[in-house]
Amino acid sequence: MSKTSLNAFETRKTKLFEAPVLTFPNFDQVFEVECDANGVGFSVVLIQNKCLTAYFSQKLNGSRKKDHTYD
Repeated sequence: MSKTSLNAFETRKTKLFEAPVLTFPNFDQVFEVECDANGVGFSVVLIQNKCLTAYFSQKLNGSRKKDHTYD
């Protein structure tokens, strides 16, 4: 195995076993919201100072898949 692929493997291994730690929100500072949606579900991440503050994910069931995006 080459040195580059060994480094890539070690980086991936580290990222898999280090769970992100949520920080306490500071309401005096700005929040950043990132959203992702597809035909199966959606997720939202709240970030502050480049640190994860909150995370929400939901799988859509049959009736919720038919709703409009703004609902």
